[in-house]
Amino acid sequence: MTYPQLRTSLLIITLLTITLLLLTNRSPLSLSPHNLSHPPPTTANESTTIPNIVNLVHLLDPTSPTPTDLTFEFSQYLSVYAAFHHLHPPTILLHTDASALAISRARAGHSGKWTRLLLEMPGLVIKDVVRPDVTSMGSVIGPMEHKSDFVRVEALREVGGLYIDFDVFVLRSLRSLFDAGFGAVVGREFTDDINSGAFLTRPHGELITAWADDMPRFYDGSWLRHSNYALTSIAERLVGEASGDVLIMERNAFAPGGWEPQDLDRLWAVHDEGDGEDVSWPVDWSRTYLLHAFMPYRNKHPVHGFDRVDPRYVLERRSNFARALYPLVSMMEEKGLVERNDTFDGRE
Repeated sequence: MTYPQLRTSLLIITLLTITLLLLTNRSPLSLSPHNLSHPPPTTANESTTIPNIVNLVHLLDPTSPTPTDLTFEFSQYLSVYAAFHHLHPPTILLHTDASALAISRARAGHSGKWTRLLLEMPGLVIKDVVRPDVTSMGSVIGPMEHKSDFVRVEALREVGGLYIDFDVFVLRSLRSLFDAGFGAVVGREFTDDINSGAFLTRPHGELITAWADDMPRFYDGSWLRHSNYALTSIAERLVGEASGDVLIMERNAFAPGGWEPQDLDRLWAVHDEGDGEDVSWPVDWSRTYLLHAFMPYRNKHPVHGFDRVDPRYVLERRSNFARALYPLVSMMEEKGLVERNDTFDGRE
C-alpha cells in the first residue's frame, strides 16, 4: 500500500471511530435536533422578572371617627407619588374595602385634597377586598395592621410586584432589583429580621407562596410572629437552599431607621441651626432605595418641631426625612401639586 493510500485509510478509520463514539454516547440533550436549534427550556422562575406593579393596602377602620370614609394624609399621598415618580409603574393597585360610594365621594374631594390627588394618580386601579376578620385556622384577627398583613400576602401572591406600607418612601429607581433574576427581594430592619412593610416578589413565587400558606398557622395575635418572624424564617431558608429565589438586602437599603425614640428623633426632629453651623446630624441616603419612615405619633413619642408631615415641613429641609424627600416635594410644588401652606390632611 502506497503512503497516500495508507493516509486515506487511516483518515477513514478515524472518522468511522469518531462517528461510532458519538452514536453510542450521545444524549438527547446534546444531539436532539430540537435542542440544537433551541436553548434548553427554562422554568418560570428563570424566565420572568418581578413585575413593575405597585401594591398598597388600605382597610377602613370601623373604630375611627369616620369609619366609612376613604381618607389619606399628605404623607400617604407622598408615599404613592414617590413610587409613581421613581418607578414609572404602568399599574398601581390600591387594595381596599372602601365602598363604591366612599370612593366616589373621595374622588369628588369630600375627603380632602390628598385623597383626591391620590385617587387621580395615573395607572391607579382600585382592587376591592374583603376585610379578613378570621384566619383559615379559625383564629380571630385583631388589629387592623394584622388584617392588612393577610390582605397583602394574598394580593402579592396573585399579582406580584412591589408592596409598600403607606409610610414607605421610594428614593430611587428599583429597576435593577426588578430585573435581578430573583423571585423575591426583601430587606432587613434594625432588629436583623426581615421588614414586612416593603418587599418585591414574582406572582406565585416560592417566598410569597410559603408566607401566605404559613401565615394562618403562625398567627397567634402577637405583633410579629406571623409577619416579620415568619418572613425572616422563610427568606433565610430559601437563601440557604441556594435556589436563587430570594435576595436579602442589608438594613440601609429598605429600612434604615427604627421605632425606638432615638431613631424617631434622628429621622423627624427639626434642627434649628443655620446651614453650615452643624453638619453632624444629616444622614447620607445614598445607600437607601426605600425609606421606611416609622411615624412618631404611632408610638406616642413627642419629637422636637414635628407633628405631622406637610409640604412646609419637607420644603424647609430641617430634618433628615425632609432632606430625603425635598427634591421630590420641590418638584411637586413646581408642578402645582402642592403648596407650601397646604395642611397635612388636605383640608382648609
